Amino acid sequence: GYDSQVDFLLETNDHLILVESKGIEATKRTKIYPTDEIMSSEYKKRVIKGLAQADYVNKKFLNGKREKTSYILIVTYKVNSSQAL
Repeated sequence: GYDSQVDFLLETNDHLILVESKGIEATKRTKIYPTDEIMSSEYKKRVIKGLAQADYVNKKFLNGKREKTSYILIVTYKVNSSQAL
C-alpha cells in the first residue's frame, strides 16, 4: 500500500536517500486558530507519518544489511482545500 513506499529513492554506492513529500491541508481548526502550537501539531503528525514510511522502506530495501548510510528527507507543503486532488 501507500504506507510502504516513498516518493523518491536515490541510491549511490555508499548512501540511500529516501524522499517523502507530505501535503498539509488546512483544517477548520487551523484556519480559525492558526497558533504556533496548533500548526506545529498538524505538521508533526504528517512528518511522523513520513518518517514511518521511509523507515519501513529503508528496512525493506537494506534487508538487514548496514552497508549504506541512509538519509530521510521529508518535504512538507501547504495544500488549499480547493486545490486538493
